[in-house]
Amino acid sequence: MDLDAIFFDAGNTLIFINPRVILPILREHGAEASEERFWESEFQARLALARLVEEGATGTEDHIWREYFVRLFVGCGVAADRLEEVSRRVRQEHQRNHLWTWVDPATGPALAVLRGRGYRMAVISNADGRVEGLIREAGLAPYFEFVLDSHVEGVEKPDPEIFLRACRRMGVEPERSLYVGDLYPVDVLGARRAGLHTVLLDPLGRLDYPVDRIPNVAALPDYLSGREAGRRGGVPEKQNPWRQPMPEQARKIRVLVAKPGLDGHDRGAKVIAAAFRDAGFEVIYTGLHQTPEMIVNAAIQEDVDVVAMSVLSGAHMTLFPRVLELLREAGADDVLLTGGGIIPEEDMKALQAMGVGRLFGPGTPTQEAVEYIRHWAAQRERAPA
Repeated sequence: MDLDAIFFDAGNTLIFINPRVILPILREHGAEASEERFWESEFQARLALARLVEEGATGTEDHIWREYFVRLFVGCGVAADRLEEVSRRVRQEHQRNHLWTWVDPATGPALAVLRGRGYRMAVISNADGRVEGLIREAGLAPYFEFVLDSHVEGVEKPDPEIFLRACRRMGVEPERSLYVGDLYPVDVLGARRAGLHTVLLDPLGRLDYPVDRIPNVAALPDYLSGREAGRRGGVPEKQNPWRQPMPEQARKIRVLVAKPGLDGHDRGAKVIAAAFRDAGFEVIYTGLHQTPEMIVNAAIQEDVDVVAMSVLSGAHMTLFPRVLELLREAGADDVLLTGGGIIPEEDMKALQAMGVGRLFGPGTPTQEAVEYIRHWAAQRERAPA
């Protein structure tokens, strides 16, 4: 991984939500939470936020953040009848002083090391127009060439455009750039779709996404040194301490739910994504208007077992064969391609004859799709190597 540039997320990567601002408000309303309990609750709230984004939210809508804060407050022990008042007080504090103000003391020295090695650095953040000031007040501004704030730019992660815009502004190629963030569906998926390398922050060491993970920015210099040693042959990939693979027996079925073509109706895709997640599958949702190439690229990068496409546009006889062809060209012919939509029975048979898996029509219970994928996965596990 030869790199010229490193781009960073801001919130919960460089600058963190400050428990010393929020906890006194919570304690005023009867919640006696420790900082340890606060960080555990924040982790759970952020997981819920990531799931909502995977289902199609962008991550900046007001109702998404209300969900995040309610989970955080409840996790810290705020009673249900106090939630509205606590939310009002915390919102006032955020508007007055901003809640994301805590910086790990080791972050600045790590950025200095990276700058000393010749890396060019900048910030890409989904924010409200104040993030550049926060970076400056935190004393981190000297390390960065610029800050891209989604509120100012008019485009937000995971849209690849904001990452590409940063690369163009710096004059670097995406494939020679790294993005460091804390939300997998926003930061990792968005940056990958723009062609950047990615690293995910995992402070508690409990995330299991298919991406290299580091506990904090302070670990980034050592991570990059290790990757460079691996590139030169010094550290075999199987011994890479940053990969942290899940035990094989604990690995969940990974499903990419894709919405190809110009069809803008995504309710069915979101419903099946939620059903798959409830069944214990790991689900990645691509969002609307995906090309076959984008779908297959995401399937390869995400190392999925199944691609499930929702096609309501009538283009199923074009889209399914093209995705199947690209999967085979990429050497991923062991990935199950399935899906559903308004597909005549004779077309279903023709697609299945080409190698597409079972297809589901309107009104099919979601449990049928769940059981079909489980059965397919069980058969694959029993198949001889």
